[in-house]
Amino acid sequence: MTGARLLFIDKPDATQTFFRFGNVGIARNDPDRAAVDIVNTLFGGRFTSMLNTDLRIKSGLTYGASSFFSRRVAPGPFAITSFTKNATTEKALDMTLDVIKRLHEKGITEAELQSAKNYIKGQFPPTIETSDALAATIADLEFYGLDASDINDLYSKIDSMTVATAQRVINQYFPADNLVFVVVGKASEIEASAKKYAPVFEKKSITDPGY
Repeated sequence: MTGARLLFIDKPDATQTFFRFGNVGIARNDPDRAAVDIVNTLFGGRFTSMLNTDLRIKSGLTYGASSFFSRRVAPGPFAITSFTKNATTEKALDMTLDVIKRLHEKGITEAELQSAKNYIKGQFPPTIETSDALAATIADLEFYGLDASDINDLYSKIDSMTVATAQRVINQYFPADNLVFVVVGKASEIEASAKKYAPVFEKKSITDPGY
């Protein structure tokens, strides 16, 4: 999807602004899925991620900021999501975009890469340790046309990841342009600043059908 767009949902009684933006991500069976998970862990997938560190830990603009890929049969969305008080909406959005820019310009270090590898390796085993969890995983593999190699080869795929691969993945899957925004907040306080993020701006009310 090309061209930045923003959907603004006016909630007149809102004291905080909730925002989510991104673009099309990857499918469940994308061959780069392990590499994408590693980069996203660093960018917005854990408490010490780049997004949460800047928006929560360092600045206190929000209680949480994260990013995720919703992987389906067809490529699902990649999205960044957070919230902040009305007065700091523009600052939080600007900072989020700065984090994306920094990811593209500076990439990740070898130490950061190793940290993400260790994190994913440590988090994965509990997801299949019970019979119920294993059954759900098998059903997921069957549904998406995958096989046991998705699990058995996971660690080798993680180990083979390099900083160069990470930069390719950043450039390919983590959009810095052509972003699609959804912003829910108090129009009388934040609409004017929200308009700067996309040339295509659509406004709806929280009371409109479907919203």
